[in-house]
Amino acid sequence: MYSIYVRSLIAFVTLVTFSCQSPAPKESPIPVPAHSDTAHKRETTALATTLPLGFLRSMDGKSFQSEHLFSHEVIATRLRKLMGEERFGFMRDTWAVESGMVVNNDTLSAEGCMQHNCGATNFIIVVDIIRDKIYAGICEEGKIKTWGEDSVPMLQILKWRSFESD
Repeated sequence: MYSIYVRSLIAFVTLVTFSCQSPAPKESPIPVPAHSDTAHKRETTALATTLPLGFLRSMDGKSFQSEHLFSHEVIATRLRKLMGEERFGFMRDTWAVESGMVVNNDTLSAEGCMQHNCGATNFIIVVDIIRDKIYAGICEEGKIKTWGEDSVPMLQILKWRSFESD
């Protein structure tokens, strides 16, 4: 009788033990990050084609003049409207020495100056690609004038302005 009792107890414990365990987890494929390099490139390309100034994202390190941005219809039209024809023409015709454009956090900044007179006459153009806003500044013989398509001051313009007014 003792052996029947022990066998029954072992059977009961085994049954309870295995019935309380959850089934083995099914293997799932390795998850692919939502922002893989390929997905990011597609997203960037899509934004570049939908944003009016999205093409500027690819300008990092390039020259404003070499890329003919003073002749680009959208850029030139908006700078003319912003600064006026005379100031735009002065910037375009005098912009000679420059460093490469910098694109950081969807903001492009380009700086140039008058050849042999960089300390006294220089320029800045800043573009907020996402907000679709353009800002510009001219320091001519130490006198600074800035323009913006809205009243939000861009950090790059403020830094440039404070450097030029020292």
